[in-house]
Amino acid sequence: MKLCYKCGEPIAGIAYVEKGKEICRDCFMVSLEERRCLVKLRRIEEYKRKYWQKGEVRMETDEDVQGLPKQGTVC
Repeated sequence: MKLCYKCGEPIAGIAYVEKGKEICRDCFMVSLEERRCLVKLRRIEEYKRKYWQKGEVRMETDEDVQGLPKQGTVC
């Protein structure tokens, strides 16, 4: 039986591969959510740099931040 390299539990069913090592589904889903959160945070920072460094004062509208979490939202 294969063991997950993150949690050490036996892998039942399909094993996912992350960084060349086998991982269970639960650990894979957690790492996937962490990556999605990092992508969203990166997009927010790019948006801020794009408008705030130019000295433009803009109100954020739904179209500007579509798909981005509201500030203060925990991923």
